Amino acid sequence: MGSTMRDHSMITEGDHVLVGLSGGKDSMILLEALVERKRALPFDFKLTAAHIEALGIGYKIDREKLTRFCENLSVPLHYRTIEPDLEKDASKAACFICSWSRRKELFKLTKELKCNKLALGHHRNDAVETLLLNMIYHGSISSLPYGYG
Repeated sequence: MGSTMRDHSMITEGDHVLVGLSGGKDSMILLEALVERKRALPFDFKLTAAHIEALGIGYKIDREKLTRFCENLSVPLHYRTIEPDLEKDASKAACFICSWSRRKELFKLTKELKCNKLALGHHRNDAVETLLLNMIYHGSISSLPYGYG
């Protein structure tokens, strides 16, 4: 992680990084790793976490657990609640609409909090699944590239 961050200048001095915290192990490990990197780097940057809760999908997050987790890391946590319209476009899967709605809200919160970077926790399987979905449904060869703020 440190080599990738350094080689691609993914985090630089003065950055304010919003970390999308789903409550799953990928995003929680990402936040822990960024806190550790922050301690080790010779420059300062700010970390903030956010959880976007989608109502009406049969999913419930343990807010207390996420809050304690972030408090233990000394990272501020912001909650947002959305209600994605899962029937708006019948051609799109509910999972796609929900995840798209959450990302949209994360982008909005990134601007509101004046963060210049957004970090999302994904693992290799997520990248492979995205590649296959894009090839099958969109005829494109693309996956989850890292981006610059």
